[in-house]
Amino acid sequence: MADPLNIYIIENEDPERNSSGGVMTYIINLGKYLNSEGIRPFFFIAGKDHGSKTGNQAFDYQPVAVANSRISNVVYLLRLFIRVFSVPNRPDTIIHSQRSDFLLPFILFRRKARFVCTMHGLRDYGFSFKKGKFLGKIYSTITRFCLKRAHQLIFVDRNSCGVYEKLYPWIADKKTIIPIGVDITVFKPEDKQSLRKKYGFSDTDKIVLFVGRLEKEKNVDFLIRACHVASHEISGLRLVVAGSGSCLPALRQLQNELKFDRVTFLGEVENKLVPGVINLADVLCLCSEYEGSPTVIKEALACGVPVICNDVGDAAEVLHGIPGCVIAEKEIDPYARGIATILKTTPMKELCKFATPYSYNIVYTRVLEVYYKALNIKKS
Repeated sequence: MADPLNIYIIENEDPERNSSGGVMTYIINLGKYLNSEGIRPFFFIAGKDHGSKTGNQAFDYQPVAVANSRISNVVYLLRLFIRVFSVPNRPDTIIHSQRSDFLLPFILFRRKARFVCTMHGLRDYGFSFKKGKFLGKIYSTITRFCLKRAHQLIFVDRNSCGVYEKLYPWIADKKTIIPIGVDITVFKPEDKQSLRKKYGFSDTDKIVLFVGRLEKEKNVDFLIRACHVASHEISGLRLVVAGSGSCLPALRQLQNELKFDRVTFLGEVENKLVPGVINLADVLCLCSEYEGSPTVIKEALACGVPVICNDVGDAAEVLHGIPGCVIAEKEIDPYARGIATILKTTPMKELCKFATPYSYNIVYTRVLEVYYKALNIKKS
């Protein structure tokens, strides 16, 4: 059992919200692990139920209210400048942010605290990709300032770590690579036939699944086109899209333009329902512009569902040597062939064993080690 630590988790999220995503999963499973070690972290929450337990999430935390509803990351950052004074300015306080810019108020006004930042992929590239180069340069300047003053940095994949280390060689002595962990007691094989009946799909459907935000960087339009091509070879192919976002109208329009009626949009799926939705599938697909440590591919493996993914984040490392899984070029025809190949192959019965190394209670022991490094404490 670890000694109790004074940990503040910083992220523009509400752990009680019925939603899924890589950073949310990271927070929830980290919280579960800390609880198992006798630690009840603080959480700077943006949501309407400040710590009231709804049963949606299974970890205990001490809420610090930032907002009463969902807000943008810019507004969240500005409000942190107000709430920063609720944090003790002591060297035994750990500020663990999930974005480099969210450290800024604490670095300026809580200088005695210890700063840890988890870098979820190429945030700078993602910011420029969505907001433009000018704002991207401002964000990168803030990132450099905060990373320089952080005591420890966690990267969720080797690729993004390499990019940042090339830009800022001085991070070498304070960086650790720790992938995002998953809860293999929740994500596990379930009865596919009964789940398909529940959601209105047939046993003969060849279900290709996407789970995630419907935003530009996820390239779901690419996936629709690839499935349209693959459907000419695979009878019964059906693309199931689980998630919501700003690209949904354009994706529906694309479906109509292609006259591809084998696409089902499920909308946003509650956290507790995601394992069942993954278990519906014959293959899970990811084709993002950028990622860090994409959680959903580990969750799919834990459910015994094969994966096709482009070479993004730590996907190639995770899927290396796993039978029935494919790292494909992000071109329509090669990707479509990869989908068809998987759908023609009987999946490995014990595919779920490849998710075991990513169980959060194994992975997040290393996060605890990072906290002790930040505190300059050596644990025996």
